[in-house]
Amino acid sequence: MKRNTAALAGHASPGRPAPPAGGWLHTSVVQLYLRACAAYGLPRQRVLRETGLSEQDIAPTDGWVRQAIVERLFRHRLALQPAPIPGLQLVAQFDPSRANVGMLGFLCLSSPSIRHFFDALVRFGQLATNLFELHLRHRPGATLWCVQMAYEDPQLISDNEEWLLASLALMIQRMNSQALREVHLAHPPRTLDGAPHPLYQQVFPAPVRFNQPCSALLLNPQTLNTPSTTGDALVFDTLCQQAEMSLTANGPPQHLLDRVRHEIHALLASGRVSREDVCQRIGVSGRHLHRLLKVHGSTYQALLDEIRGTLVVQQLSQTPADIQQLARMLAFSDGKAFSRWFRLRFGMTVAGYLRERVQVGGVLE
Repeated sequence: MKRNTAALAGHASPGRPAPPAGGWLHTSVVQLYLRACAAYGLPRQRVLRETGLSEQDIAPTDGWVRQAIVERLFRHRLALQPAPIPGLQLVAQFDPSRANVGMLGFLCLSSPSIRHFFDALVRFGQLATNLFELHLRHRPGATLWCVQMAYEDPQLISDNEEWLLASLALMIQRMNSQALREVHLAHPPRTLDGAPHPLYQQVFPAPVRFNQPCSALLLNPQTLNTPSTTGDALVFDTLCQQAEMSLTANGPPQHLLDRVRHEIHALLASGRVSREDVCQRIGVSGRHLHRLLKVHGSTYQALLDEIRGTLVVQQLSQTPADIQQLARMLAFSDGKAFSRWFRLRFGMTVAGYLRERVQVGGVLE
């Protein structure tokens, strides 16, 4: 990647207006979407005419396109295809992984590793949108990147899951061709002549499984920290600094789940973590935190277990297992408490986990 940190940093806009309340998508992503539609045969002016939208709607002065307008754009495209697989058709015509989508896009393209890529999406994703969230889940020998959409319409959810996962899969494939093992989709396949549509095989660079518990990319965890073939640490670090400044100055309010995760990470690093500590740092009561997390379908314990699971899998992939060291790192009272938690979390002991990882060679078949 050509190093031009001054030009890339210029994509940061510390003085731009903050996003509105509700769901939103930054106009740079909407412009990318419209270019993809044009490549597919739906020119911009036709889309605007048939949706009744104006240039001001899709390129507002504050830079944030409201969710209602975004959904109108998506539904228009879906309505034009009676048996659609439209998200993948757009990717087939117009590879989003090679497009300029502003600072977040450059951050992803310059990521030194796949883990940096994921962290950048989670940390700075609200520079682009709040219409989806990414979560990590772990299995022996595999890591799942699960995506959750903020739409209620099942068709919008499945279409956007396919488009987003295809875009992420193509970027990961460029970074490390050995990383992606499978693509999981929570919905059934779109079919052609009774079989899954051939576009799934054409677009996704890995086997696709349908009707799964979550829509996700299944990755080999041993590749997450491998240096990317496309990354540039200098560009990445420069953009991270600019992105942090943008979020701090006037970016969207930090999502509650992200805030709680951040505080848990910080407390774990100090060797002590509890719900009371997190509440004190956030400035809410335990009961209020419980209610807020319940709205988002989560709990304090679920977030703590998620972070502990991520950290322990990363640690076991890099160094020999030391139960006492792992217990201290994850703020357990002792090695026995950690071992009990690990067995409940992963369905096996640490030794059993390591044996299975060796047997499958780091890949879940």
